[in-house]
Amino acid sequence: MQWKQWIVTSVMVVTLAFVGCGDKGSDSGGGGGGAGPAGGSDAAPKAAPVPSELAALVPTNAMALVYVKAPGELEGKVKELMGQIDPEMAEQVQLEAMVGQMLMGAGQHWDPSKPMAIAVPLPGPEQDMEEAFEGVAMIFGMKDAEAAKAEMEKAFEKQMEGVPEKYRPKPEDRPQFMVSGNYLTMSRGAAGKRGGASIAATAPEGDLALRIDLAAIVGRFRKDIDEGLKEMESGLDENLDRMPPGMESLGGMFETLAGFAKDFVNSAETLDISASIDGGSVELAFGFVAKQGSALDKPGHDHSGLAALAAHLPADLPINLLMSLDIGSMMEWLKPLMEAGMEDMPEDARAKYAQYIAESTEMSKLLGPNWALGMTMSDKGMHMVQVADSKDAKTYIERAGKLFSDDMIGGIPGFDAKKGEITKIAGIDVHAYQLSFDLEAMMKLQDPNAKMPPEMLSKMNGFMETLFGKDGMTMHMAAVQGKLLFTMGGTERMAAAIESVSKGGGKAPPALQKGLDKTGGKPTFLLNVDVREIVKQIMPLVADIADEEMPAVPAGAPIPIMVWGKHDGRVYGGGLQVDVGGIVQMVKAMEGDEK
Repeated sequence: MQWKQWIVTSVMVVTLAFVGCGDKGSDSGGGGGGAGPAGGSDAAPKAAPVPSELAALVPTNAMALVYVKAPGELEGKVKELMGQIDPEMAEQVQLEAMVGQMLMGAGQHWDPSKPMAIAVPLPGPEQDMEEAFEGVAMIFGMKDAEAAKAEMEKAFEKQMEGVPEKYRPKPEDRPQFMVSGNYLTMSRGAAGKRGGASIAATAPEGDLALRIDLAAIVGRFRKDIDEGLKEMESGLDENLDRMPPGMESLGGMFETLAGFAKDFVNSAETLDISASIDGGSVELAFGFVAKQGSALDKPGHDHSGLAALAAHLPADLPINLLMSLDIGSMMEWLKPLMEAGMEDMPEDARAKYAQYIAESTEMSKLLGPNWALGMTMSDKGMHMVQVADSKDAKTYIERAGKLFSDDMIGGIPGFDAKKGEITKIAGIDVHAYQLSFDLEAMMKLQDPNAKMPPEMLSKMNGFMETLFGKDGMTMHMAAVQGKLLFTMGGTERMAAAIESVSKGGGKAPPALQKGLDKTGGKPTFLLNVDVREIVKQIMPLVADIADEEMPAVPAGAPIPIMVWGKHDGRVYGGGLQVDVGGIVQMVKAMEGDEK
């Protein structure tokens, strides 16, 4: 079923392309919130107290804690989700039976409505990480913990009946059972100190959560980590020395990556990962808390300014993105990579491309930190609306004309670029730019002997025409009240954007508003993709390229994929939410149509 592979691939590419836009040079949080610094933070994920009786059984030196809020409820949710995909898969979800086996015949005392946890102790001075996992403590909520403990001890002794002493487990390998209230823990070897673990005071909200004490792990393995960082730096230097002439500029990127690795290790305090299921919707949340005063403890960004840009995006666009991004720093960081990619170009083309890179890098420094972007496809090609903060939007637009001249991108084989006329919309100057492509000539930039089969070339040219229109990519730019407006898809999109910015905006698109609500109105990165609409738009393109009839996409409610990030001081947060059930039902309906 080739069309299903196209759906999965296309959705992944669209999502990852936008996710990869941000991060370097931006304030968008990579991870999600951890336990959070004292006093809380808007970026920190919500956390709930862990029952004190359970926390009392967690090893004092625990470095990681897996926490299941309500195992029985989670089992039901997983079965429901799996049932939407394949009923046979749902039947394989047998958490209660699995726990019964672990409890050595005392499963009737297990209370699946109470939290369950798995705690991993920090390795001792002479232990490695693998040995630490051998000392894992499993903690269960029970109806009668003392009765369960007695039965499990008896069950173990019965297993040992008739086993010669020399084959019996050593004391350090025997299972140990402890009780606190109606919670029971089972571990191997000496019990060690219990209670007081900092990571067991609260747990991230979610059906399943993992909290890791990164600071404790770094402290324990500091020597090994430092040696690893030195080896990484040494390896980067060696690889740089082996690079072909002209690619030495990549050294700056490597140094930045090595520096970030050091900052992360020196700043790390806690990391949280949690998962929640609601019907067919699955949500993963990520959290990272940096040490106070560390390199990663830095101010957040203009949250309100970014959220306000959402009001300028049209409601009919299936891809919406809000992003806080220092584009100037990012372009400086990427510049060596772009320069390295032109080493095989002919000399004239390389010179033009170098000028283009230098000019676009300098222009990017005129842009502000906040961006809002929406995209869609129509029978006339791609439509895009982008509204961004700018330090000097008018100068940016003036300099954009240079990029589209024959001295720069227009002088590179394979690209036909030109600056169009300036028109007036609501009294605002709107600048037009046009870019078209010669795919075969573009291929020859890297390989003079490259040649695309005529049939494939025809298909790819048709694809580009469908994507951008017969005249190639036509763009419009305008400066309105300090904002840079960039649109594709005709002047109608620009006219609407000018009106919105001039009047102060209206309401954010409903799909984007849901994401704003999830981040408390303070995102650094927010992406929403309507999978149903994207697949509907992609299918005709797939049909042209694959030469295969595609099934119809059934009508129905939007099927969202949402990705978000947030940052406030030393707390970084983020997550991913996918309507798995909606995607499954859409694919099943398409299979039915195909039959």
